[in-house]
Parts: sequence; C-alpha cells; structure tokens
Amino acid sequence: MPRSHRKVVETPQSRALDATAREYNQTEDRLAELRDKLVADAIEAIRHGGLSIAEAARRAGYSREHLGRLFAEANELDGWVKPKKNTATD
Repeated sequence: MPRSHRKVVETPQSRALDATAREYNQTEDRLAELRDKLVADAIEAIRHGGLSIAEAARRAGYSREHLGRLFAEANELDGWVKPKKNTATD
C-alpha cells in the first residue's frame, strides 16, 4: 500500500526557517564570489601592481605559501610569464 504524503502545516517559525536558510545560502554564494575576486585581485596586484607574493598574501589574509600556489596555478592556466627586465645596453 502506498504511503500517504506528509502534509506540513506552515507556521511563522517554519517560514522564518525557510527565509533564514535562503539568506544563508545566498550569503555563502556571495562569499564564494568574493573569494574568487580576492584571489584574482591578489594575482593582478602581483603581476602588474608591483606587490610581492608575501605582501599580497598579507593583505589578502592568505599565507605566502598558499597564495604562491594559487599564483602558480593561475599562471599555468592562462600561460602568463613574468616579463624579463630590459638589460640591453646602448
């Protein structure tokens, strides 16, 4: 015999729970977006802003080792190579 469907009666508390769960999930999504932007901004600051990995890591709240790994992964993914200094003499 098939089971009958449970019928849940909505209450102010169950609606509040649903609203809080939605807000929590939206906040987690926004946090993930900001984390990606933080890493992208740190990599950009290292590549073109003159910051060292250690300084960018300090400002971003990462360890130097962790940001160094993220930087290396980003370089591998997009093929970025640090430009060589022009040491040509006249």
